Amino acid sequence: MDQTPRCGPSVVMPGTLLSRVEDYGPGSTNGEWSVSNDRIDRTYSTRIKVELRTQYVGPAQVIAFTGVKIGDTYKFPLYASSPTEIDTGSFVQSIKSSRNSEHDPSGGVQWIVDVEYGPFDVIYWLGSAYLSTGQVDPTAQVSRVFWESAKYKVSRPYDFSDTPKYYVNSINDPLVDPPQFEETRPVLIIERWEATYNPAYATSFQDTVNGGVFLNCPPNTVKCRDIKGEEYYDPDWGNFWKTRAEFEFRVDAKGDGFKQLITNMGYKYKDSNGKIVNAVDEQGQQVTDAVLLNKDGTRLASTANPYLLEFVEFPPSDFDQLNIPDNIFNRP
Repeated sequence: MDQTPRCGPSVVMPGTLLSRVEDYGPGSTNGEWSVSNDRIDRTYSTRIKVELRTQYVGPAQVIAFTGVKIGDTYKFPLYASSPTEIDTGSFVQSIKSSRNSEHDPSGGVQWIVDVEYGPFDVIYWLGSAYLSTGQVDPTAQVSRVFWESAKYKVSRPYDFSDTPKYYVNSINDPLVDPPQFEETRPVLIIERWEATYNPAYATSFQDTVNGGVFLNCPPNTVKCRDIKGEEYYDPDWGNFWKTRAEFEFRVDAKGDGFKQLITNMGYKYKDSNGKIVNAVDEQGQQVTDAVLLNKDGTRLASTANPYLLEFVEFPPSDFDQLNIPDNIFNRP
């Protein structure tokens, strides 16, 4: 996408503004408050009379002469030093100029400009740059945020008791087939409009987790599922992209996140001399079931809690490079 608009309105032969005044004639000012879905829309319309010199002034120049911009909030009278009423929740939606006379001998021409107000907050949603020329930067649009969820079947080494219990049987052996749980994870989707999209760079974050704090979540608790790009075209700016980033959250009280926790067990262990030997039962026979091991590889007592090994399930990435603001959930 170009850094500045490549197309847009311009004045080749400027005219001269003679006057601009509010039109107070019948039907020149209107307003309506009406219910629309779950809100009340407040709409208004006002009219301006503009007089210029030279018959060759066109509507683009007339609109600029009014000083009104798309996105301005409603006030009446428009050119009064102290308006009698304002509505900061109703914004200029359209500015329509119409020639109202032929030019007189001095070259003067009168135009009528109708200004329509409505509830769409242009500056919040589309940005404020270039509004004076009737344009918006596509990449200045506010990000859209959505929450979804994803469900997974997972196995855990311990249950959800206040003091977690390990999944072992009555003689403290790990369960052969520990139960699975349905785990629901929040999924955050962020849609943004960006000047470029590099699929190789975007997919480099796919199936990685946050290496640092991300959106106030500890490291290793947010996984990037995908970052997609869809190309768009604007005649003023050229090509740009709508990107869709998806993040999966696994934030838990213990801070395990996306760690893999596996019970430390095997058919061999380290004896008191540090030598690796086969695990045998009371009869001196090679065990057929794995035995619990301590952190150092020695054999755990039959009454001890299992020792859990930690593995990295997904590689870390620097999510700061994605330039997602921390206040994306509580924007002004």
